Amino acid sequence: MIENASVQNANKKKESIKNKPAHMIEYEAEEDEYNYKREIIREVSEIFLAIADSLDDLYNIMSKLEEISK
Repeated sequence: MIENASVQNANKKKESIKNKPAHMIEYEAEEDEYNYKREIIREVSEIFLAIADSLDDLYNIMSKLEEISK
């Protein structure tokens, strides 16, 4: 069933591509690429924020250890 639905979706997409002008297809491809890059940037930003939080936590721990060792 899933395979059949997948084939039907592919056929619908092919049919819609045939009916669209070339500049629309190109525009949609560029838009898809832009959205993909935007999603990658969002994911990388989340990773960097997590790293920054971890570094901040590490700095706080080191500061507390310095205070204790005095």
